[in-house]
Amino acid sequence: MKNNLDFSIKRVNELSLQLTEKENEKFTLSADVEKLYKEIEKLRIDKNQFDNELTGYSNEGAKQSKAYYAISLLLITIITLLTTYITFNGIDLIYQTNNNQIFNKSICTSTMNNEA
Repeated sequence: MKNNLDFSIKRVNELSLQLTEKENEKFTLSADVEKLYKEIEKLRIDKNQFDNELTGYSNEGAKQSKAYYAISLLLITIITLLTTYITFNGIDLIYQTNNNQIFNKSICTSTMNNEA
């Protein structure tokens, strides 16, 4: 009986030690998990701040691109109008040259001056 009692006490002590070790391990793991949760939260906040920073840059870029589109549209319109003007004046010059209107006027005035 004494052997049985000694064995039971020894077993209770061993289980008590194991329980204490498991509790210490549980507290250590809980502390580690808490640290990881804090780190995750910190990373989420940093991620949100980074997204907010890029959102500002993106919005500013969109505003500036609208201004550049307006300026480029104005310049393209001016270039198109000038090209059209030069082309039509060139066509008129070709017709006047083919019809000898330019040369006829100068020849007529010079011939009239010579005849007089």
